[in-house]
Amino acid sequence: MAGTELQNTQLRQIDGGAVLLFSRAVEAQIERVWRAVSKPDQIGAWFVPTGPWVPVRELDTLLGSPVGQATVGEAPYEICWVKDDDRYDFRLAARGPHTLVELSVPVDEPEDAPAAADFVDSYLDRLAPYLAGEDLAHLASVDLDETQRRIVAYARRFGVDPARGLEMVAGIRAAIEKSAHAQPWHFEPSQEAADAFEVRMTAYVREHKEALDAAMTRHGDDDSALMTALDEWILPTATSVEQVGARHLFVLDRYLADESIAISDLESAWRQTHSDR
Repeated sequence: MAGTELQNTQLRQIDGGAVLLFSRAVEAQIERVWRAVSKPDQIGAWFVPTGPWVPVRELDTLLGSPVGQATVGEAPYEICWVKDDDRYDFRLAARGPHTLVELSVPVDEPEDAPAAADFVDSYLDRLAPYLAGEDLAHLASVDLDETQRRIVAYARRFGVDPARGLEMVAGIRAAIEKSAHAQPWHFEPSQEAADAFEVRMTAYVREHKEALDAAMTRHGDDDSALMTALDEWILPTATSVEQVGARHLFVLDRYLADESIAISDLESAWRQTHSDR
């Protein structure tokens, strides 16, 4: 989104729960937009990442992998995706040369809505360029100052406290700061690679915010093991920004799963699944 301009996003109470309602008009025929929101390979190319999107009939073959489960609704252009416990209901309607895209997303509590609205909006921004065949790489950058301002603006619109969303932004900033300054890299990354690393880490922290908070609580709010892994395993051995990013996410995944992130355990676990060393 450009600047702090907000999209036509509303927070409603539906069936006793808080639901975000998004509405976008895109310049494309409805059949083309329908493919973009209903085909697993297409929705995975522009919408919320993490794990594959697959038709419901294939779920039992994935043995617990994170998936998007699709259910086609009664209307001709209506589909619900349930992905990693999050629900996305798309409805399309033809409006001349345009297609109206309506999306509803439940949130756990109204206080979660400002950050969730900004998060989903950032992906809906990718739909029109995707339909036009544009490269989406230029939309990957995240401006945390703008994110913070939009969260405050959405909180004002929704009439809720922005504190929860601002805490999320602060957590992302802290994670990036620790990653970037815990120890100097012993190689000189290009600005493009450094920016890509920041985007990747920001997206991960945003996507796993609740799980990270829960893991920190389980570990007594002690991140010393994470910092040790960063200082003594990731940074001393990585030879590129890409390796720093991959190993950092590897450590975080193990941390979320309550698996050991001791240096000796990390090295052996990494060697079992990676071949860049």
